[in-house]
Amino acid sequence: MSSESPKGPDIPLQPRDYAWLGILAYDLLAAPRQTLSEGFDDYQRARPVVATGIATVIYLHVVNAIPPRIDPIHLTFAALKRLRRR
Repeated sequence: MSSESPKGPDIPLQPRDYAWLGILAYDLLAAPRQTLSEGFDDYQRARPVVATGIATVIYLHVVNAIPPRIDPIHLTFAALKRLRRR
C-alpha cells in the first residue's frame, strides 16, 4: 500500500530500479577507458553497422517503440521463459 505525497504517489523502488542504479554506478566507478560509452566507441569503430543496429534495437525496446510480436529482445526472453517451463 503506497501513500500519497504532495508530489504524487510514493512508489517503492523495484528491482528494475536497482538495475538502473547499478548501471549508473558501474559507469561512475569504472576504471579509465572502461565506461559503457567508451566500450561502445570501440564496438562502433570495429563494427559500426552492427553496433549501431544493436544499440538502436535496445533503445527501441526500452522505450517500448517496437510491438512485442516483432521485438527481438522480447521474443528472445519469451522463448527462454517457455524453455525454462519444460
